[in-house]
Amino acid sequence: MRPLRRPAALLPALVMLLHALCWWGAGPFDDDFICYRYASHWISGRGLVFNPGQWVEGYSNPLWVFLVGAALRLGIEPTLFSRVVGILAAAVAVWAVDDTWRVRGGRGLFSPGLLVAFLPPMAWHAVTGLGTTLLAALLALWLRSWSRARRQERAPLAAAIWLALACLLRQESALFLLVFALGERRRLPSLLPLLALVGWTAYRWRVYGDLLPNGWYVKKLPWPVDWAYGLRYLGVATLTSGMGLLALLAPAAPRPLRAAGIGVLLHTLYVVHVGGDFMALARFHVPVLPIAVLCAAGGLERLAPRLALPAGVLLGIGVQWVQVPWSDTLAQRHPLVVQEARRFRFLDHRAFEERWARVGRALGDACEPGTSLATSPVGAIGWYSRLRVIDLLGLTGPHIRDVAPDVDGVSVKGHHRFDARWVLQQRPDLILLGNAVLVGGRIEINPWERSLYRHPDFQRDYLPIELPIAGDEPLRLWIRRGAALPRGARRLE
Repeated sequence: MRPLRRPAALLPALVMLLHALCWWGAGPFDDDFICYRYASHWISGRGLVFNPGQWVEGYSNPLWVFLVGAALRLGIEPTLFSRVVGILAAAVAVWAVDDTWRVRGGRGLFSPGLLVAFLPPMAWHAVTGLGTTLLAALLALWLRSWSRARRQERAPLAAAIWLALACLLRQESALFLLVFALGERRRLPSLLPLLALVGWTAYRWRVYGDLLPNGWYVKKLPWPVDWAYGLRYLGVATLTSGMGLLALLAPAAPRPLRAAGIGVLLHTLYVVHVGGDFMALARFHVPVLPIAVLCAAGGLERLAPRLALPAGVLLGIGVQWVQVPWSDTLAQRHPLVVQEARRFRFLDHRAFEERWARVGRALGDACEPGTSLATSPVGAIGWYSRLRVIDLLGLTGPHIRDVAPDVDGVSVKGHHRFDARWVLQQRPDLILLGNAVLVGGRIEINPWERSLYRHPDFQRDYLPIELPIAGDEPLRLWIRRGAALPRGARRLE
């Protein structure tokens, strides 16, 4: 009987599905709304742009943007689409690695798929959007198809298709194209993912004038700084998923899993090199987590077969510290808990994404057409307000890449570059600082926004106002002298 037809073979995928559903209220993440806006402008004929007429590639997952665009065309609400696809993709990734393990003769009770299904980073990123677990599924399907093709001594055409889609989703999938091309005697299949990479790069160069996404230029720091960030990021990822240990064990897997294991190690080093990410729960490592667990299990089977089951059990139990309902006092003593723990992932989503959604709707209703808004959180606010948004952090703007990063005053990865003078030259009608959140009844200016707040032109030309937000605290922001006051807003003294 084929593995898919055995009910037990679907158990790990079902566990993954249920685990991800338990995180439903903790996503999607704000950056996913940036993709929605690009997709909306694309299907409306304005092009792949965040602001009409401003050609900047402020996304790094083109296939995801295309899929969101298709959903919008069909009338599907994107936050629903994003979470449903993310959860299903996580389940597919789990099924693919577990099927590969069983078909290759994995021994004992150990199940790589079941272990992946219990990892909190996989569950949370299934609902955060951005195509993170979709990439995990594509890479898992690539390895499954390649393994089958090698065993049956046939051309790995299906594997090439999965990898081509992965390369179109995230360009760092080229690291797996490298090991695929080196490990596959038939060179022709590897041309398909190469064409996907070259084709999108050519489109990017023609449309945006760059060889890499804008985020690369905005977030890249001097390599010693990035490696310090990246190693710290890997350390935290190891605590939440075992990633560091998995990357070390993966290259010891038997062939052809060994090639994929080398790809996992290369990908891990790449994430360290770019400095990781500011998102919690190992977002940049999650796409390779399923195949990392599979390859690491294969490595343990070769090196110490009796350790596979106890090691898997220890890892599965150990990472559950993320699920513990940490008290506020303990969280204050251990700041890491605030970022990674399940409770705070839900609180963070309610405090920020849900707040920004209400703020965006209120601004969209209160502002005149053509109003421009400058802010740092541009995702949900930009999506729901439909205003022209000036991105203070420069991800969707053309101005920030040549600005020297402030590595001493800012600690959040990807937030080090800021150009107050350029922002003020754009003469935004409204400026929203402090993430639109009141702390103790007042706004706390973000470190990267302080130069703007203290700029003499800001102090001279902008006045504080307050806008009521239905069902939430009022919004405090600044309006340019002479700009139209949003309906219902009042000036502050």
